[in-house]
Amino acid sequence: MASKKTPQTEVEAYGHIRRQLHDLDWIVKNPSINTGGQVWTQNQAFNHPEMKKAWDKDRPENVVKLSEKFVWIIEAKASRKDLAKAVNEATDYYAKRINDLGGNLQAILATGIAGDEESSYVARTMFWLKGQWQVVTINGQEATGLLSESDIQNLLDNKTADIHDFAPPQYLFLQAAERINGILHEGGINKNERAKTIAALLLSVVNEPPNLDTELPVLIDEINARSKHVLTANGKKEFAPFVTIMPPTNDNNHVKFRAALIRTIQELLNLNIRSAMNSSTDVLGQFYEVFLKYGNGAKEIGIVLTPRHITRFAVETVTIDSNDLVADPACGTGGFLVAAFDHIRRTATKAQIELFRQHN
Repeated sequence: MASKKTPQTEVEAYGHIRRQLHDLDWIVKNPSINTGGQVWTQNQAFNHPEMKKAWDKDRPENVVKLSEKFVWIIEAKASRKDLAKAVNEATDYYAKRINDLGGNLQAILATGIAGDEESSYVARTMFWLKGQWQVVTINGQEATGLLSESDIQNLLDNKTADIHDFAPPQYLFLQAAERINGILHEGGINKNERAKTIAALLLSVVNEPPNLDTELPVLIDEINARSKHVLTANGKKEFAPFVTIMPPTNDNNHVKFRAALIRTIQELLNLNIRSAMNSSTDVLGQFYEVFLKYGNGAKEIGIVLTPRHITRFAVETVTIDSNDLVADPACGTGGFLVAAFDHIRRTATKAQIELFRQHN
């Protein structure tokens, strides 16, 4: 590998990586000179003698200190199409050269990130397990954002590349929801349209994210098509018209509208939203409620959101078991239903849980 000269467009990834790590509560300071620091940047990595010896003049975008023994390599590229190249360099060059030293340091995680602020970023994380690199998944879905300390501890404790029973911290989702509300506002999306817009965008990333490197009309068509496909596959095709996104009538607003859609999808990917939607926690309902509360029509159409501590209290008070049938006629985001299911997950066998999920 030739000595790395960082393209100017790759500089954009630095801020993206730093923000994500900060949001996930990593201490984004040079570990070599700051007590408790956890993140080296390119040049700072050479403060560590083993990394300096392993890489000569080359260095990745960031190295995260997991412990005195383990590190996590993060390598970035300026174009989304170069994701595989970023992953390969992180694993087969930077991590390999650290591990080949046979010293005190071992690279056990490697992430490739590719893209820019305009077209968004894609990411893939690998875990060194049983002598080979394996793609990190969360609840069976490939991780699309960076990992928290608890995520990584889950991998290490369970010796598996899949993070089981992923329950993202509520505060991360609520912070992201507030940011997204601001992004949609900047994009000129009326507050009464934001809940519908976020619903469409959530549905559009259930399988694979849409291609974001397109003009607005093409992007909207793909988002709507993906949203309709997911609803149809789940027997809810009739809901598609209610979450269909329409472009602004004024062509002058297309640029900021497109930017808002792309930035929102990036926020969702950073949250590993596909994995969260495969979990049994109600964090997604709480996330969605942030957008409902901003709409002027919420009270007029009878949306009254029940606090989560009330739904938990109700379920525990009536001592629901796996043989009970739970009905919530005005379910909204399903707070009582999810509270009931979470209660059964804590108290029943796997077979009972599955029967309850399917029929009760």
